[in-house]
Amino acid sequence: MIATLKMLIPCAAILLTLAPNCARASTIDINAAANSYNGNPVVVTLPAGTYTVTPIDVGEGGAYTAWDYYNYLNDWLDGYVISVDYGSGPFVLVYAGFGTTYPTAAIAFQHAVSSTFTLFSTVPVDFGVADSYYPDNQGGVSLAISTTPEPGSLALLGTGLAGIGILLMRRTRVHPV
Repeated sequence: MIATLKMLIPCAAILLTLAPNCARASTIDINAAANSYNGNPVVVTLPAGTYTVTPIDVGEGGAYTAWDYYNYLNDWLDGYVISVDYGSGPFVLVYAGFGTTYPTAAIAFQHAVSSTFTLFSTVPVDFGVADSYYPDNQGGVSLAISTTPEPGSLALLGTGLAGIGILLMRRTRVHPV
């Protein structure tokens, strides 16, 4: 029993070290009055990997719930654009949530969509709203960006844990004398 505990403690330490890396989230706050994807976007350099993008509101730690493209019309949107520039102009990775407006920011947020994208190298990524004239906008969009573990990494982790489990089972068997 003590041998099993001695083996489980390092395994738990390894899992606790790896787990935050699988779901570490960063918050990107896009001010609709300042951050258009084709003019002054929020720029974050991200390493290669697959990313999950989830809209969040003020209650979840974001600065914004939704944005209005005319201050006085109350036509609220939940949309955002994510793009990269490989040297020949912006390449749009995600164009999410445009086309429908809502009477309030809260209703727009209820219709916000999550997305994913994959980067094959470390690159600056642009986050913004899709509006060419943005000084008359209000509000913004807040996004939680988290890495998605690669299937190969998960398979390797699972194989390692299975191997440790087999070793533990072999050690704890009672052999007749």
